[in-house]
Amino acid sequence: MKTLFLASVTMLFSLVGYAYAAPASAVPAGILDKARPDMTLAQLEEWGDLSLLQATLLEGDGKIYGKYLINDPERNIDAGYFAVKKNKFSMTFPFSELATVLQGSVTLTNSATGERKTYHPGDSWIIRKGTPIVWETHSAEFIKYYFKVE
Repeated sequence: MKTLFLASVTMLFSLVGYAYAAPASAVPAGILDKARPDMTLAQLEEWGDLSLLQATLLEGDGKIYGKYLINDPERNIDAGYFAVKKNKFSMTFPFSELATVLQGSVTLTNSATGERKTYHPGDSWIIRKGTPIVWETHSAEFIKYYFKVE
């Protein structure tokens, strides 16, 4: 899992033209530990609503939840857990993202091409900044493990 995650992060950075080196003061904190598939909404913080992502809510309550494992505003990167309840929303991705589904399922539709895929626990995706996506979660709770670069 660690090797796949590291390879995917390297690929994500190459897609967006970044090279990442940890700050010299960085202390290894176990960030690349195994994602917790047993993570629940109760263990996450309420971050607000989908308007923070410039998303348009189509169905549902629009609340978002999460927990940062990396939050580096200087480098415009963060990683951690992100969750929503059953929702449908559209957004143009304001960042590039690598994500793996931990709980629930979601159908992502590329609004520009019509390409549509459904993801379940263990499935991953990479979405480039600027891609218009319609999200439709099919479960009461949806949780992903993500890494994003603005």
